[in-house]
Amino acid sequence: MYRAQGNATGTRGRTQKSANPKSDFKVLVAVDFGTTFSAVAYANTADPGSQNTVDDWGSGPQGESVPSVLKYENDDIKQSFEWGFQALNQPPGVKRHEWFKLGLDPDLRSRAEASELMVAYPSTTALPPVKPRHCEKLVGDYLRSLKAATDSYFTRALTKRILGSPREYIITVPAMWSEAAQEATRSCAAEAFLGNRHEIDKIQIVAEPEAAGVYALTGMPTLGLGEGDTFVICDAGGGTVDLSSYRIKSLSPSHIDLEGCAVPSGGLCGSSFLNRIFYDYLLNVKLKGYIEPHNTTHMRWLKAAVDRDFENLIKPGFKGVKDDEMHFIDALCFEDESPRHGVRNNMVELTDKEIRKNVFDVVVSRIRTLVSRQIVNTQDPVKAVLLAGGFGQNAYLRSQIQKTAGPGVEVLQINSRTAIARGALICGLARVAQQPGSASQSSFLGLSRNEDPGRIYQRVRFATVSSRPSPKHYGVAVFENYDETNELHWRGRSKVRPGQPGQSKQIEVVKWFVRKHEKMEEGKPKSFEMYYDKEAHGTRQPTIECRVYASEADAPPDFPDDPSLARPLLTLTIDLNDIPRSEWPTKEESGRTYYHVDFEIYVTLYSADIEFMLGRGDKRYKRQRVKYSRTYGDE
Repeated sequence: MYRAQGNATGTRGRTQKSANPKSDFKVLVAVDFGTTFSAVAYANTADPGSQNTVDDWGSGPQGESVPSVLKYENDDIKQSFEWGFQALNQPPGVKRHEWFKLGLDPDLRSRAEASELMVAYPSTTALPPVKPRHCEKLVGDYLRSLKAATDSYFTRALTKRILGSPREYIITVPAMWSEAAQEATRSCAAEAFLGNRHEIDKIQIVAEPEAAGVYALTGMPTLGLGEGDTFVICDAGGGTVDLSSYRIKSLSPSHIDLEGCAVPSGGLCGSSFLNRIFYDYLLNVKLKGYIEPHNTTHMRWLKAAVDRDFENLIKPGFKGVKDDEMHFIDALCFEDESPRHGVRNNMVELTDKEIRKNVFDVVVSRIRTLVSRQIVNTQDPVKAVLLAGGFGQNAYLRSQIQKTAGPGVEVLQINSRTAIARGALICGLARVAQQPGSASQSSFLGLSRNEDPGRIYQRVRFATVSSRPSPKHYGVAVFENYDETNELHWRGRSKVRPGQPGQSKQIEVVKWFVRKHEKMEEGKPKSFEMYYDKEAHGTRQPTIECRVYASEADAPPDFPDDPSLARPLLTLTIDLNDIPRSEWPTKEESGRTYYHVDFEIYVTLYSADIEFMLGRGDKRYKRQRVKYSRTYGDE
């Protein structure tokens, strides 16, 4: 059995090993796998100041992002498929797989299916979501296609020497992604990028708003933020909106040290809902009684009005400043004018006011609420709100967030639609630079092999997040000897179980080793002391399974059978074979000999990952196997 003894602290972090340790450098590839669009940024560690993005996807228009869309032949996921722009450009009535990334997080998918915007404005082009167990197939197919396009681009963009160097991959996830979804994302990425999902530890993972914040501070020196300032990142993408809060802990010409100062938050209110709402407004309000839903020509026009005119002309530059400013959509397919429908001279007329009130405000109001809550939950006064993501470039959204934030808070736009991919790349480069003995460390310092050793030139400015608040309580179910004077034990007396021979009664409780909002330093684990009893003559392998729980409640429950802990977050498999048997002390109880092994579990929280490691004294052993609980419901 395993029991709790208390808490301590540890100091061991994780390092990333190169696939080819003899290489002077490697190529880092950062993938922003978005709900609606994806992007890829890359750099080689010998020249970290030269950071680029993929802008040719093999088909469709050139650009820094590619649609996160799949279209399988006959809608059968076992058959061949199109991806990206090819999958996006389908005739009216032909549907494809959209937003499939959300299926990696069953909890988020359930929230999506129940969200007001999803219910009120369902996609007219999306196939029904696949069963959750098939979601990883779609994600894998998409990521493999993304990698193939990236590899093809590299053959044209990189020299042969760089092309043959080892590669490491970084992938981003929403801030509100569950731990199981983080693990599933890394697993899919490992299989797609490395060919083996068991090489999951070679895939770095970064939260999207954290990546955007890192990019903003390293790529935008004119932000006007200084040491001690606190800011909120609002990553407004196509599907999700994520928010995080950071304080600038220290600032130097070469490094910016950030610390998280609020638990991330978010919601399903991205800019793609604007398209759905605009479609619904034209069909069921503006042109109701004029446009015929069963007329193929009319529906083709409606699709083009949304995909072409609204998406490319109205939405990007919408300011919502002048109520009577007019917007026009070509309507040559309509023969009859109808002033009451706003159809004149083969054009559909719309005012700023009606677009603002009936389309934009439906989504923007929800984002304003999220921003307001994040500001309130941030520990320190907020000096700025930084807008990232495609929708973050919109002038109307910025003006409304400014109203929410108030006159004392600046609302600034991060001037890159690929800020998340670029920021994730910077995070990866910073980790490589921090590794002792890195073959490319002189490059990060700006020291060329041919330069005078007395001259060091700064080439790259990095930003890293050194600490962040824990988003949840984390704990493990353990047995304790029952104590009638202990109020906790008395309240849970119905849960008392017989002990081992010669021992008192025992009770199973949850010991919370990390508390919600507790400050956790990057790469510095917290340890939880335990011990394991096993009869010495037994033949069973010394492998135990610990049930790890998570709770978002302010006051987490004391017992593992509490209804709010319906299932463990994960099961942690601890292999005590890593500890030499010679170090296993024994004890005698009731004529029997038991092994009594003291050990520690080290827990480390990263940007979008949780790591467990076994330790004993000053020794650390390999990362422990973790199996996440993933409840898919009705499959």
